[in-house]
Amino acid sequence: MTRSEVPPQRSYARAIERRWTEALGRPVVLSPRDWERISDWHARAIPLALVLESIDRLREADGRRRGEPRGLAWLAPAVEEAWTAVVEGRRPRPEAENAPGTAVAVASWRRARGGAGVGTPLGVLLDALLAAHAAGEPPDALDRRLDRALPDAAPDDARAAVETDVDRRLAPYRHRMEPAVFERTRRQALAEGLRAYLGLSRLARPGAGDTG
Repeated sequence: MTRSEVPPQRSYARAIERRWTEALGRPVVLSPRDWERISDWHARAIPLALVLESIDRLREADGRRRGEPRGLAWLAPAVEEAWTAVVEGRRPRPEAENAPGTAVAVASWRRARGGAGVGTPLGVLLDALLAAHAAGEPPDALDRRLDRALPDAAPDDARAAVETDVDRRLAPYRHRMEPAVFERTRRQALAEGLRAYLGLSRLARPGAGDTG
């Protein structure tokens, strides 16, 4: 795929917003997480047609839930799987096969905890979250807690490396979003980037517990 197959960012985002509105059967206001997902898809030159087709397929498969509040987190696994299929030249797998098991994700948190060092902010954070997991706290709640705390708890070198990439990708949106919305979007992008940098998988299946 080439950059010529991807329209300008504003047109790309508005086309997704319109199709998403049609799919849900109600007006859509994109959340900070939605803006970050769309920015990432555009930066990676994922064709608009592929995103729109993914919306249409999910609408047909899950039409009984039309109108129910949800964000693009519900769509993201389908887009990623379709894009991977295009890049690798293979057929998409069923969505259920895409998400890592909770046990595998917990193991990734434990590995990161082992490398964090005693008494470090990241080590303290992961200790608390792993204890909460053992006590039965839901995976999606633990993921949200990690997302909120990780930008402040991550090691300085990790944060510096991820911030450089995030600021580059979000630069086109800085003057198109309200400052508070932009800051929330940037912080969530930092959390996502730090998860990847530190090898912290999501415990919950993509989209679980997400309503906007």
